[in-house]
Amino acid sequence: MVCAGNASAIPEIKETLSLSNAELGFLMLAGPTGTGISYLFAGMIVSRRGGRFGIAFGTTGYMLAVAFLGSCFLLKPSLPVWILAMAVVPAFGNILNISINTQGGLVERRLGKSVMGFFHGNWSLANLLCGLSLLALSSLGVPIGWRLIGISCVCSPFALLMFGGLEADGPRADAGGRKEKSRLRPDLALIQLGLVALLFLGCEGAVFEWVGVFYRDVIQVVPGLTMLGYCSVIAMMTVGRFMIDRMVNMRSATFVFRLCSFFVSLGLALAALFSAALPFGIVRTLVVTLCWGVAGFGLSGLSPMIYSSATRSKALPPASAVTVVSSIGFIASFLFPPLVGTISDVWGLGIAFAVCAVLALTGIRVRMR
Repeated sequence: MVCAGNASAIPEIKETLSLSNAELGFLMLAGPTGTGISYLFAGMIVSRRGGRFGIAFGTTGYMLAVAFLGSCFLLKPSLPVWILAMAVVPAFGNILNISINTQGGLVERRLGKSVMGFFHGNWSLANLLCGLSLLALSSLGVPIGWRLIGISCVCSPFALLMFGGLEADGPRADAGGRKEKSRLRPDLALIQLGLVALLFLGCEGAVFEWVGVFYRDVIQVVPGLTMLGYCSVIAMMTVGRFMIDRMVNMRSATFVFRLCSFFVSLGLALAALFSAALPFGIVRTLVVTLCWGVAGFGLSGLSPMIYSSATRSKALPPASAVTVVSSIGFIASFLFPPLVGTISDVWGLGIAFAVCAVLALTGIRVRMR
């Protein structure tokens, strides 16, 4: 819910500060910068204090950070305060992300089966429902500042109720009760998994960041329908994530990951193809929207399986392994936006997504733990 609120604030920030697209783009670098800084201590917090403490710490900071961002809209502070607010929200979100995926891995170990997709499915469902709720509140004229503060107030009681049901964890210990000294160096398998995360988290980010522009500039829909593709993607991601655990338990993580990679590649390629081949009209819009849904279904299983595989690393404790993988994957947030933007400026946004489709197809050669 906080993630959806933060995403909905971006257009409002541009309007409030009277920024151009280029100025907004530079301001948005505050987000990856805050995330990057959080990696310096996120793994240490979870490794030394446990995922349960990391979730409590990350969630508390996340609630306060989004309220801080909301207060910026009400108080209209100077630009440095806006930059700080845009940095701390994803910073605490990243700590929460690492902690909760570590907890998910512990739950999978206890149950002896895949359940990571269910956890990610709840995130997608909350993202979709909150996005629709924020759209309704916006249409009723509720200011963005009060919307963000309201999210913090609504989510905080649920977070307090959640803490009691978390897995008890902490630094690993041997039979004699001594804390195990974890290795400081990840193995080759973990580095390779991080590179897989870089590729597919980059494709996922490109979809979320550029699909609205694709509908506005390529499909040329009316302004009210520019989020049609995004809704198709997030809706099918939600459906897929509630199915992914059963598929993994029936077959294998490797089979399902390769299948999801194929669907991502197919959806992106068909969206690029039909947007160029079909004439303007409602049929073209509907067909392309279905293609984005196919891509969203494929994206649904990739990050859950990547994080689940990281928690089974033999080289590092779960928290450290998730941190290593997500840190490498984080590089995509700096690489893919200029890559997609440059290609779209030269050859068009459809070609840029076709390139992403080719990159996603490499996933059919990936082997998961």
